[in-house]
Amino acid sequence: PTPTPTEPTEPTRPGAVVPPGGAIPIGSACTASGQCASGAYCQFPEAAACGEGGVAGVCTERPRICQKDCRGACGCDGKRYCNTCQAESLGVSIRHQGNCLEPIVQCGGIAGLRCPDGMTCDYGPPDTIYPDKMGVCVPDGE
Repeated sequence: PTPTPTEPTEPTRPGAVVPPGGAIPIGSACTASGQCASGAYCQFPEAAACGEGGVAGVCTERPRICQKDCRGACGCDGKRYCNTCQAESLGVSIRHQGNCLEPIVQCGGIAGLRCPDGMTCDYGPPDTIYPDKMGVCVPDGE
């Protein structure tokens, strides 16, 4: 058997094929949780719309202990979780905070998608803005 490196020398590129029996190590780029090593999941930045805009996530260790607050978080699987930690502990990245009831309208990205009238594109915290970033449409003034 081929030894598994303890630290990747180069991140796995998005869309890369994982060798049979292999897994993407923690800290490397991924496009789906099933690609990551055991005990890890593919974490996407919240504004990346779960990787739908072609933005890669990073294989991240699943949290083992979570607080009991239950404000709501919508997972990339379309299910509601009590909080981000609960979803991540089950291997699910978060699409957005809050319930999953309202459809999410994406904007921005490489296609330059625009929001409907009365809505503005929210790209998330300003420290995470990069070219072709996907955002979500929110009502004006929020």
